[in-house]
Amino acid sequence: MSAAIRNDLTDAQITFDQLCNTPDALESLQSKLFEVVHTNMLLAPCSGAFYFLNTTVNDSLPDKSYSGLYLKYANIYAENTIHNEVCLFRGFSTIAREKNINLHSTWQLETLAGSFPEIDKLMSDKKEASSDSYFLTPVYKLPDTWESVRFFCVPILDAYGTTIGVCGYEISSLYISPFPSKHWAADRRIFLVLC
Repeated sequence: MSAAIRNDLTDAQITFDQLCNTPDALESLQSKLFEVVHTNMLLAPCSGAFYFLNTTVNDSLPDKSYSGLYLKYANIYAENTIHNEVCLFRGFSTIAREKNINLHSTWQLETLAGSFPEIDKLMSDKKEASSDSYFLTPVYKLPDTWESVRFFCVPILDAYGTTIGVCGYEISSLYISPFPSKHWAADRRIFLVLC
């Protein structure tokens, strides 16, 4: 994901900082990265896949938010996702129309900061990270849904190794029963499967 974003910025002849308040560039980036997110979602034992960037379409709004693409399986009721449709949970609605998928019933354009504290911490950390700085979050109640999920997260880095975002997988509580919050053995199993 880091390489794909860097390549797109190079092709568009803009810097990461210039993405802020530039809806057209952010929408174009989401369109180009859709296949990366979608393909990895289909290959992994997960209930969704995403990337969030530390930028937004409008930084003058009172609540900070992250631009990015977040795909989920629709109507997930069990671990088996073979026949489930993919929907757009976060991202530009034009991407859903372009890719012929539905919007989630609680769709929003961006992800509000404060929803997932570990992701916020990664986004605000100014020091250089490494691509193996992955982590598994605690259980979260997914905003505006009935679902409880965990996220397997990996930082997105710029050319200098600075964190500009996060990408990863959503793991629904339906995938693990009972859903662990502090059990290393279960955490390790998820890491091994997703790695």
